[in-house]
Amino acid sequence: MKSLKTITGLLLVFLTLNTMANFQPAFEKTAQIEGGYVNLPSDRGGETIDGISRKFHPNARVWIFVDTVKQGISLEENETVHSRSYFNKIEHRLSKLPQFKTAVKEFYKSKFWDTLKLDLLSSQSIAEELYDTAVNQGPSTSVRYLQRSLNLLNRNQSSYRDLSVDGQLGPITLKTVEDYFSSYSRYGRDFAVQTLLKALNGEQYITYRQIAISSPSQEINFAGWLRRV
Repeated sequence: MKSLKTITGLLLVFLTLNTMANFQPAFEKTAQIEGGYVNLPSDRGGETIDGISRKFHPNARVWIFVDTVKQGISLEENETVHSRSYFNKIEHRLSKLPQFKTAVKEFYKSKFWDTLKLDLLSSQSIAEELYDTAVNQGPSTSVRYLQRSLNLLNRNQSSYRDLSVDGQLGPITLKTVEDYFSSYSRYGRDFAVQTLLKALNGEQYITYRQIAISSPSQEINFAGWLRRV
C-alpha cells in the first residue's frame, strides 16, 4: 500500500508539473514586440536592444555584444547613430551571434520570469500576460495589477478574501489565483482565464493612457503600447 501511495504521489507531482506555465512560449510571444535595436532621443528608455534598456539595465550582458558590434560599424554620409539604417546594421550583425541571443533569453528569464516565479502558475495565458507586463512596466507593477484584479473579481469577498496589493507574487497570491479559478469553474476554465485577462489588460490601458496624458511627448508611443493590451 505504501508503494502504491508513493507512486500515486509521484504521478500527481508529474501531472502538476506538466500543467504549469512554461517560459519559452512567453519569451517568444513578447520577443515579437520587443525585438530590434533602437536609440531615439524621444524614447524615455534610451538605447534599447530587444526591449532591454541600457538606462535601466546598464549591467546586462547583452551590452558587451552591442558595444563590440558598434565598434565595427562606420557611419556613412548623412547617417547618424539615431538613423534607421544604422539600427539595421547593428541588428543584422547581432543576429549572427548565437551567444547574444542566449544572453537576451537568460536576461529575460532571470529578471522577469524567475523573479515572479511564474512557472508556479497553472495558466499559461495568465503567466504570459504577467510576464509581458513585467517586461514593460516592472515585476511589482505586474503583480499589483493581478492582485487588484483578483480583488475586484471576488464578489465582495464571498468567493475568497481580498489580497494585500503589495506587488509580491507569494504563496497567498498564488493560492488566490487558484481560488479564483475554482470560484468561476461553473462558467468554464476559458471564461475564467479570459475574464482575468480583460481585467489585467484594463489595468495596463489605464496606465498607458495616463502616461500619454501627463507626458504628451510620449503619445508617439501609445499605439505601440496598445500592442500589449
